[in-house]
Amino acid sequence: MRLLLALVRGPDGHPLHPPFTDATIGAYAVASVLGIFAVAGVSTVRTTAGWWLALLVALCLTVPTAVTGLADWLRITWWTPLWRVASSHMLAMLAAAGLFLGALLWGHGDYDAGALGGGPLALTLVAFA
Repeated sequence: MRLLLALVRGPDGHPLHPPFTDATIGAYAVASVLGIFAVAGVSTVRTTAGWWLALLVALCLTVPTAVTGLADWLRITWWTPLWRVASSHMLAMLAAAGLFLGALLWGHGDYDAGALGGGPLALTLVAFA
């Protein structure tokens, strides 16, 4: 079990969680911008497809991001100020991932139709905020 956790955390001084967060946040940012463009009417079919696919990529990246974050969180001494901040961060990220997943599922019909509606975009933007 220790070996598995060590592999998930990354080598000392080079944790895996930060690069995964960069990729995940970048994909969510792209989805948010494409969603705004789609609703604004900029190449609607393409930007709607890009929005949905960027959300899908971001949610796939969320899995290793969460796993590596959990591995880091497990090393923190419980009930310390750092643990409280990390736990709050984890809960906020889980809530955001749930909202992004809701936007992906709700917006699938929009993806098929090639026109993004306001509801899935609103969920995307609230989750990104």
